[in-house]
Amino acid sequence: MTRITSEYLRSQRDKPAVLKTALARLRGLDRCMLVFVVEGKDDLVVYDIWLRRVSPDLKWEPLVARGKGSALEFREMLLRDRTGLRTCTYFIVDHDYDGLRGAHSDSDIYISPAYSFENFLVHPDVLDSLLKADIYFSADPSARAGVIDKYLAAMNDFVACVLPASFVLHGAVGRAVGGVNIWDAAVSSINISLDTAVVRDAERLERLVRTENPVPAEAIEEARDFFSSINSREWIRGKFLYHFFKVWVHLVYNDVRSARPTLHHEQVTDMAFTPASLDYRSLAARAPLPAGLAEFVLASDRECRANCS
Repeated sequence: MTRITSEYLRSQRDKPAVLKTALARLRGLDRCMLVFVVEGKDDLVVYDIWLRRVSPDLKWEPLVARGKGSALEFREMLLRDRTGLRTCTYFIVDHDYDGLRGAHSDSDIYISPAYSFENFLVHPDVLDSLLKADIYFSADPSARAGVIDKYLAAMNDFVACVLPASFVLHGAVGRAVGGVNIWDAAVSSINISLDTAVVRDAERLERLVRTENPVPAEAIEEARDFFSSINSREWIRGKFLYHFFKVWVHLVYNDVRSARPTLHHEQVTDMAFTPASLDYRSLAARAPLPAGLAEFVLASDRECRANCS
């Protein structure tokens, strides 16, 4: 469970100083080393794959901020720094629902064009790749298209189940609601099948997102308007959708290996793929690159080379 409280925020205050020390150590080794600061270890796994896809020969070093707040605070610290540490240092953060939290946008920071990196890992193209290369729907594009249609329909049902919690999470941004509790495990209270997703335990699901103080009604309405105008797959909390994706692909795996598969014309018995292999690294290799990421990475490299020698 993620609990964002004043005590938690106070415990994070020393993080930017730790990052500055680590950056100074890197600069001592190579003053012009290209450095990308990411939010967490999982982000690093994904962006390591994506940056290699953008430029296989790119030389760079990562810094892990252990949270978006720490990354943004560290960026503000570098903006005040007069020792040159800021040169060749760039930031990559999730958008979430709070964007840059009031900080200014500039060429040194990339903000994902979706809630988080997980939203790209559940893209239909990722499923298509799995079906084509691992679950043996190769040379059968119409069958794959049918499976993907089922996937999107079931995902839409899943999204409908988590929308009330998403309204609260979105509506809490910028409001005096106290601590925000996100219990990702509560999504297990949704029954997921190949065809649909339905709530099994409504009481448990209500605990998915909670706030210490109620979110104002007008904020909930604003959230409703927001979600009615966007692609929900991109803006529902990514960890919710990642759970759905893993469960749904496992169902596909079980179906095609069964004696009477419903998705495949015959039973598949010689499959090397297992759902256990659905980790961030393998999915990032299949996912479409977030819009603007390649341009940001290449521009950062050019800017670093131009400003440091």
